[in-house]
Amino acid sequence: AARFLPFTDSLSALHPKKGATMLKYQSIASDIQRSIESGALKPNAKLPTVVELCEAYGVSKITIKRAIELLTERGLISSRRGS
Repeated sequence: AARFLPFTDSLSALHPKKGATMLKYQSIASDIQRSIESGALKPNAKLPTVVELCEAYGVSKITIKRAIELLTERGLISSRRGS
């Protein structure tokens, strides 16, 4: 006989790691945040370019752009066009 699980339980049964792991952009944002908090990235210093970050993390531009958006929302970075 089939057993019906509540919606959230059935999702976690199908994707056991889904709730426990971060998405790539979140992980990248956390990594950059740690670099800021540790002082490895100095205030007002430029971040590497999107292309450089793509190569460093092995991800697409949209993933890096989402990570940058997240850091901007957290107030950790600001972006300036053309700089």
